[in-house]
Amino acid sequence: MKKSVESAEKTYYARNNPTGELRRPVIHEPPPILSPGVRPSEDKIVKFSDSIFILHVPEHPHTAKIDLFFFHGCELDGAYDENSYISTWKSLNPPEEIWPQRWIPEDYSLARIITVSYDGSLSKSDTKGRMDPYLIAENLVQEIICFRNDADYDQVSDRPMVLVWHGVGGLIIKQLCVFAEERRRNPEEGPRMIRFLHSIRGIFFYSTPHHGIPQSPRVQQSSLQEAQLTRLIHIEEPDACRLERSFDQLKRQESNQWTTYKLGVT
Repeated sequence: MKKSVESAEKTYYARNNPTGELRRPVIHEPPPILSPGVRPSEDKIVKFSDSIFILHVPEHPHTAKIDLFFFHGCELDGAYDENSYISTWKSLNPPEEIWPQRWIPEDYSLARIITVSYDGSLSKSDTKGRMDPYLIAENLVQEIICFRNDADYDQVSDRPMVLVWHGVGGLIIKQLCVFAEERRRNPEEGPRMIRFLHSIRGIFFYSTPHHGIPQSPRVQQSSLQEAQLTRLIHIEEPDACRLERSFDQLKRQESNQWTTYKLGVT
């Protein structure tokens, strides 16, 4: 499975970025969205919820061996693309393809491939950038658990999974995992959170600034108001330091289960 994901990564960067420079794909319109309960195809995706979009399931769903979740990054310059859950993973050059959907099944068809959407804006307005990062993590954990428990999609809550994150969004995965660890002692939620954490087999970080980044010059020089999400991202923020320490401790605790991979780390 690791080779399949790495092969798709290398193909993506070779086709779209021959200089080796890490760049975020241009904004694209999403493909047609299908209703839950049907299988996606190469030019269509299935919407399970506002956060979960299915790119691929095996022809016989019960044969799936692993779940691959792809999470987009954050908008660093005040811009916001509501289709980041697709555009982040779409090729730059024709023919336009969502590479996890198109290339991974060629090497490994028994994976369920899911792309995840969340509010990744770092500037705040009446409609975006208003959610606390802790609440973003809570929502994503619950959405993933709900999807993995859904009878229409095989209802296997402990199937191994790999989490793939792009850019600054990699810091959200740390908050997501730390949230699950904090809730594992809760009598009601604990069993689900333990299954969630123990199901993780790998975490891929694409160009993630693990120790934070300076404030965006464009945001500094504009009237844009920063979103609460920036508490996890700016170097000078205490929350960013605490998150890094908590995640490192959790990673050591889960070292027998988890493997982390880093590509183009800043």
